[in-house]
Amino acid sequence: MPSATALEETAHFLLRPLLPLSRPVRLLGITVSSLTSTEESPATEQLSLLSHF
Repeated sequence: MPSATALEETAHFLLRPLLPLSRPVRLLGITVSSLTSTEESPATEQLSLLSHF
């Protein structure tokens, strides 16, 4: 995503077809993942949520 504005515009574009909602909600969210930077960062391994069970 080139900027916060671009992210906001994309979120509005994705949510617009769902509105108006048939029932009221308190919060709608957009998840952002798999972001990369131009700088190299050390690789980290994601831990399992069930690793302690």
